Amino acid sequence: MQVLLTYCEQSQCSHSLVFSLLRHYFYILTDNGFYEMDQDRRSIIFVGGHRKPLTRVSTDAVDKVTLNLADGMSALGYKVHIVSLRPETPSVSGPFLYSYIDASFPGWLKPFIFYIRACMQIRKINARYVHFNVGLPGILSWMTGGRITIRCFHNRPGEYGSNPFFNVYSFLNSLGDRNFSVYLSVSQYVKESVDQQYNRKPSFILYNSVDTKKYVPGKKKKGRIFYSGRVVPEKGVEELILAFSKIRNHKLKLRIAGPYMLYTHSKFSNDIFSIISKDRRIEYLGVLDEKRLIREYQEADIFCYPVKWEECFGVSLLEAQFCGARILTTRRGGIPEIAYGAEYVEPSTESIQEGISRMIGMPSNKQRRIGQDKFSIAAVAAKYDKILQSVRN
Repeated sequence: MQVLLTYCEQSQCSHSLVFSLLRHYFYILTDNGFYEMDQDRRSIIFVGGHRKPLTRVSTDAVDKVTLNLADGMSALGYKVHIVSLRPETPSVSGPFLYSYIDASFPGWLKPFIFYIRACMQIRKINARYVHFNVGLPGILSWMTGGRITIRCFHNRPGEYGSNPFFNVYSFLNSLGDRNFSVYLSVSQYVKESVDQQYNRKPSFILYNSVDTKKYVPGKKKKGRIFYSGRVVPEKGVEELILAFSKIRNHKLKLRIAGPYMLYTHSKFSNDIFSIISKDRRIEYLGVLDEKRLIREYQEADIFCYPVKWEECFGVSLLEAQFCGARILTTRRGGIPEIAYGAEYVEPSTESIQEGISRMIGMPSNKQRRIGQDKFSIAAVAAKYDKILQSVRN
C-alpha cells in the first residue's frame, strides 16, 4: 500500500480521486489503531448525544447514568475519554479526558455532522472500546478504526417517538444498529427485543446505576407525594393529577418535577396546568438540579410513577427507592425488574386514586435499602468490566 501511494505521488496524480481514496484507506488501516495490538485495552470512550453536551449538570437520565458508568470504569483503572458537544463551560478537571466537538449545523444535518466529527476524534484516541447510546454512529462504524463498538439500548430498537423527524432518525438508527460489535440492554425487557433483531452479536444486560453515596434516605414528610420525570402523556402524569385532585384530604401534597413538552402536547399541557391552578395542594416544580431533586426524593412519603407506556427502566423510580420513598407504579416494561416492594396499579385515574388511598392508610415504614449489590456504580462498573473482558478474550 505504501509503495502504491509513493508511486501515485511520483506520477503527479496526488490530486486524483484514486490517490485520495488510497490515502484515506491507508490512513484508516494504519494511523487509527486498526490493529488490536496498538489499542489500549484499559481505555474506553463514551460518546455523548448530538442534541446537548454530556456534562455533570445535565438533568437527562441517559447522561446521568452514562457518567455514573464512566465514573465506575475510572475507579477500576480504565482511562476514560468523553467525546461530546462543546458545553458553555468546558470541564478542565476530573478523572476524564475530554474531546469537544463544535456542531453548529441546523436541523437534520446536526446529528450527521456531529457523529462524523465524533468518529474523527475517536480515530485519534488510543482506546480499545467505544460506548454509544444511539444507533446512528453504527453507519459510520468503519470510521472508528477497528475498535470494539458498543451500543447501549435505553429503549427498545426503533422506539423513538411519533415526531416525523424521529421516523427518519429511527430508520437510520436501525441501519446503524446492525454494525456494532456488542449490544447492551438496560433491562431484560429491552434485551428480549434486542436479541430478536440482533441475535448474532454478543448481547448483555447492564442495569443503570445510582450514586448510592448521594441518594440516601432522609427525613420524610407525611402525606408528601412526588413524581419526577418527563411531563408527557405516556408517563401517566395527567391521570395522577386527576386521581390526586379527587382525594379529599387537605393534608396531602403532590409535587411534580421534570420538563414538559409544550410544543408537542399543547392540549395536554393546558389540561394538566388548568387542574394544578385549581388545587393548591399540587405544585409543579419545573426541572430541578440534582441537589434539590435528592431532597425532594428524601422528603417524599410516596413516589408515584404511573406510566402508561412500556417503560424500559425508570431511573427516577430507582433513585426514589434509594432515598427511602414508598413506590406506587404500574407493571410496564422493565419496571418489575427494579421496583422492590412496590404497590402496583393500572394507569387509570380510578386505579391510581385507589392506590394512593391505600398507601396513605398504611404505616409509613422506611423503604428497605435495595440493590446495593446490583445498582450501585461500583457493582454496575464491575459487571461492565467482566463484559469487556469476555468480549476482548
